[in-house]
Amino acid sequence: MRVLTVFVVTVVAVAWAAVARGNQVTLQSDARTRTAKAAPSKVDGRHGEPAPGKVLLGVVGPDPAGFDLLTGKHHTLHVMFARWAGDVAGQVRSEHAEGRLPVLSLQTSVSPADIARGAEDARYVTLARALNETGEDAWVRILPEMNGYWNAYCAFDESGRSRGARYAPAEFVRAFRRIALILRGGPVTAINGKLRAAGLPPLPAGEDIGRSGRIGIVWNPQGHGTPYIDANGPAPYWPGPGYVDIVANDLYSDSGEPSWRGMDTLYHAYPKPYLVAEWGLKGEDDVAFASRLFGWISTHPRTIGLVFFNKGWSGGSGMFELRTKPRSLAVYRGAIRNARFLNKLP
Repeated sequence: MRVLTVFVVTVVAVAWAAVARGNQVTLQSDARTRTAKAAPSKVDGRHGEPAPGKVLLGVVGPDPAGFDLLTGKHHTLHVMFARWAGDVAGQVRSEHAEGRLPVLSLQTSVSPADIARGAEDARYVTLARALNETGEDAWVRILPEMNGYWNAYCAFDESGRSRGARYAPAEFVRAFRRIALILRGGPVTAINGKLRAAGLPPLPAGEDIGRSGRIGIVWNPQGHGTPYIDANGPAPYWPGPGYVDIVANDLYSDSGEPSWRGMDTLYHAYPKPYLVAEWGLKGEDDVAFASRLFGWISTHPRTIGLVFFNKGWSGGSGMFELRTKPRSLAVYRGAIRNARFLNKLP
């Protein structure tokens, strides 16, 4: 997921740039996100997940409406990448106004050990207030693809060499837990009690974070690590079931059989709602891969979402765009006619 800016589109005061196989959103500052209170908390423990056996379709790209027209069906998940500062609440509301549930990819250049100690608390407290304020469902991929060397928070570099103790998987687990507890919100005293129970330092005294109960925490490794070594598999990065609402994986046509085995491993090892947060066709019009994925979905009923990566670090060349792959587009259009794929949010 190398960083490369490829285009800019302005939509409701949101600037998009392709980053990390996705689209970075730059948001304008808005004091409302610091002062508004959260909507009443949900009581059903769900965060916009569909009913069992149903799947939400999604897309990575700056023009989800155009992708809807291309494929003939509304896509209700919108996966985005950003620093997530400024008017996040406004962006979440805008997505819901379009009938989409925003999936925020939350990345960093700070070491996991420093995050665990509280180095980015201000960032996550601000984000938590903004998200909970809206009273809308939002999913957050906390430090996704953490076992991919291209991410600064991965424990290993491309050669398989450790990046040091501050980047160890155990420190990632501590960082993930801290972020998850903050994003879910609640009275500061309650959050601090949970942080202490996890062996983490408390937040400094401050205003409570209104809790909406609508923030879905997504744990999103790759099914197999890159580098492909046992120490960099998903398991060492698992933060525990109490910190995760949705388990996710990313799968691309150039990944080979290890990725398929990883899909099965993640699905069966972690009995949570399952999200394919990114899947894509890298360059080739790979009908076999697309057909195999839809077949996999049909036999794995805990799958709640399937997100096509349509536009990203391809430099605008159309490397991933489905419109450039007519045979796979036909497979896609045909498959999503099945009633299991919803065309609106539940």
